[in-house]
Amino acid sequence: MGDPGLRKWPCLCSLLASTFLAVPAPAGACTVPPGTNNFGSITFGGTSTLSNCFNNFPTGTLTLRTNASAGNVVLDNSGKVFFQGNSTGANATITNFGVGFVDFSATTFPSGGRANSAGSIAGPGTFFLGANQLTVGGNNLSTTVSGTIQDGGAAGGTGGSLVKVGTGTLTSRAPIPIRAARQSAPAPCSSATAARRARSPTRR
Repeated sequence: MGDPGLRKWPCLCSLLASTFLAVPAPAGACTVPPGTNNFGSITFGGTSTLSNCFNNFPTGTLTLRTNASAGNVVLDNSGKVFFQGNSTGANATITNFGVGFVDFSATTFPSGGRANSAGSIAGPGTFFLGANQLTVGGNNLSTTVSGTIQDGGAAGGTGGSLVKVGTGTLTSRAPIPIRAARQSAPAPCSSATAARRARSPTRR
């Protein structure tokens, strides 16, 4: 518990003594026990759909691949999260802590369309988009991203974009590339440089 960010994890229900390693990709719904904690490496694939809450600690690596979905899981992340293949963030509530990062660069959801989603994103660390479009806000929560939202990631890629939907407000305390500041009205998307962007032409 040395990471100060871990003390405030709303999903921290209990500590498990074991470390999850190389869990086989299950098929169908995969109910994550409340307070599940990952200190090692865990992969979900097939048509897995996550639910409940999942804590990814600083040493943890969580990978979703093939057609896995984060579903409505509450994901508190202080480690590494990778979305690959046709996997999706769906309507997950994703919050980074410390230097945690979430990498969407290797996902081609849906079926090569490169238009992924997450219910909401929040916290410090980094959200890598690669060349993908990420739509957030489906869970209607108001969140703040104090880290960065940027291109690149393990699979590389440029031209990523962020689309805001829902009734909540997404606030960014760090600059977001202009191409990533698109939104679907009336969902608010604000940042410290929003006023300047409003006067600047938006690149598509």
